[in-house]
Amino acid sequence: MDLIRVTEIEPQGELKLKIEFSDGLSGILDFSNLLTGKIFSSLKDFANFSTASVQYGTLVWEGDVDMAPEYLHTKMVEQGVGLKRRTPLNHH
Repeated sequence: MDLIRVTEIEPQGELKLKIEFSDGLSGILDFSNLLTGKIFSSLKDFANFSTASVQYGTLVWEGDVDMAPEYLHTKMVEQGVGLKRRTPLNHH
């Protein structure tokens, strides 16, 4: 099985991102309950949270803060908001 990677993100307002994964799943993830622990405390400030970008197949914020794509995928499925699945691109 291929590793799950984040392929695209789109801001959806305070502490929410639409995320698309390499397996074709996309949806909206609410981070308000996921930003626990000292490393994520700065991301509760929207200005810091909005620095999110996709690098090396995962979600990264300024200050070398990131979250594993598998964790993001699992949490998005659990929340179940706006889930869609397209056929993943086949790379030959």
